[in-house]
Amino acid sequence: MAYRIVQWATGSVGMWSLKEIVRNPDLELVGLRVYQPDKVGRDAGEIAGADPVGVTATNSTADILSLDCEVVLHCPQAFGQMEQMTDDVVALLESGKNVISVSDYISPDLWRPGLVDRLDAAARRGGATIHGTGIDPGFLCDRLPATLTGLSTHVDHIHMTEIADLRNHPNPSMIMDLLGFGLDPSEFTIDPANPGLVYCSLMFPQALHALFHLLRVPFDRIEIAEPQLAVATRDLAVAAGYVATGTVAGITWIFKGFRPSDPPDAPFATHQWSWYLEDGLPGMPDAEGHYRIRLDVLGTPDVRTVVDIDHPEDPFFMPTAGAAIRAIPEVVAAAPGHLTAPVFGAWRPRLDSAP
Repeated sequence: MAYRIVQWATGSVGMWSLKEIVRNPDLELVGLRVYQPDKVGRDAGEIAGADPVGVTATNSTADILSLDCEVVLHCPQAFGQMEQMTDDVVALLESGKNVISVSDYISPDLWRPGLVDRLDAAARRGGATIHGTGIDPGFLCDRLPATLTGLSTHVDHIHMTEIADLRNHPNPSMIMDLLGFGLDPSEFTIDPANPGLVYCSLMFPQALHALFHLLRVPFDRIEIAEPQLAVATRDLAVAAGYVATGTVAGITWIFKGFRPSDPPDAPFATHQWSWYLEDGLPGMPDAEGHYRIRLDVLGTPDVRTVVDIDHPEDPFFMPTAGAAIRAIPEVVAAAPGHLTAPVFGAWRPRLDSAP
């Protein structure tokens, strides 16, 4: 029997998710929540570029709450509306719907004390499960390096680097509003004036926090280094829009995760994101045409790997939707509450710290 699915939002990730639900015979679309007025009232199959499926898109949360479904694939734009987004998720859980979100909730207790308790309580009231997933955070820089440690008898440090050439990425909301490309460097500040950058500072470090949790490593803190910026050397016309000379065209974030015993200059794990819109910018690693992740587990033995993700249309959001789709059976089978994806056989400081 097919899983009964509601798709929540049809943006960069949600559209890929919707297309897969419509295509996959193991999934049955029973509802579609949209935000754009021109999509309201249209058939979901038409929105997905497929044949009609008999499901009409709605912008009413009440309509979605009234539906009978097993899973809501939750893919809204989060920045600027995180409180409303969490209110929606709580309502979904309380109505008995499992939620798989690509917008947050991978390691929600990192910055927001009490959020896990709120989500857990709502999930238990509704007999449902909440799971946050994605590509990074959610897979590449938490579950994957944790899996690689399974070859080690000792781990000293884990370093993860994500590198992305975003020139062909067509989404201006992500490139400009979320990530901050095209800003004057003086305006690249993590404050309410830039809700996208605030979201980045809350969301991206969740990969490190999740990694500590998966390895049962004592956690002390995460430090966020000042973002390293490179400016455009010429006017750039990229898929997402226009970037003027002297504005931000390369960005590196570095997050450092510390155990209580780590000295200030020696974190246990480091997570680096480097994105660019122009080749050859100072200090910017080269993705060589891929969406690239380098993983280095330093210990006994050292384990290193490079993951290149390629897709003719979208190597970023399409696999993010894939991570959500693949989680459906485990989330449906899970006990009520917040679910963190497990990793089998990972290194841990003590063997008896395994769950």
